[in-house]
Amino acid sequence: MKKIISALTLAIAFAGSALAQDDLGTANLVVHTGDGQSVEYSFSVEPVVTFEGNDLVLTDIDETRVVYPMSEGVSFTFTNISTGISNTKVTPSLSVRLVNGIVTVAGLEPNAPVMVYDLAGRRVATAAADPTGSAVVNTQGWNAGAYVFTAKGQSFKIIK
Repeated sequence: MKKIISALTLAIAFAGSALAQDDLGTANLVVHTGDGQSVEYSFSVEPVVTFEGNDLVLTDIDETRVVYPMSEGVSFTFTNISTGISNTKVTPSLSVRLVNGIVTVAGLEPNAPVMVYDLAGRRVATAAADPTGSAVVNTQGWNAGAYVFTAKGQSFKIIK
């Protein structure tokens, strides 16, 4: 009962501020309780969500607090979050794996070059990405030391 009263108090406290939202919209926090219930809070400013001991604590700008015991299976999600960033382009990142002297670089465009340099700046190897966007460089037999790999405008170092 105390949780329900606290939840209603917090919802009423935020009702006025939710009406005064800006162009970015209202963020919603949904708390899922262990008994299958969900309580949704709307904030025109981001709430502060903290953990105190084993409790989830919600605090608004007016320092109104609601406490949910995590031991009762409480979880939460945010919805309707606006970052103010639009028209973004997702660029896949590179993935690098070194196993038994074989370096595999994934996340490339097909035929994209991978260049390998020693610390003196000499190019010691090149590879091209296959149709799936992966390039393989065999470093077995190379001298011990550091090597700089460049691909897709990024550089990374492998120490052998």
